[in-house]
Amino acid sequence: MSWYDKKLEKSANPNIDYNNSLVAFNMIITNLNTIEDYEKIDKVLRTINGVEDIGPYNHKKLSVIYNQYLTSIEHIVYKLSQMGYRYVNRF
Repeated sequence: MSWYDKKLEKSANPNIDYNNSLVAFNMIITNLNTIEDYEKIDKVLRTINGVEDIGPYNHKKLSVIYNQYLTSIEHIVYKLSQMGYRYVNRF
């Protein structure tokens, strides 16, 4: 685990109600072109503590449900970039 992984990893706080902390985030991944790409991404993102679910395959689109107290969108994007995928930040 790199120093950046450790920096992005959030610690559990016993005073927080984690049941009401899920966030659904839709992402555009410019080079998510095949089901094989999706399966690679799915496998890696599920290893992140706090990622609860990954939406079904859509060309260039990815939905991630994560616990905001256990991980962050920055950590998810960092993992995607390590794998060679490009996230486009559009609101």
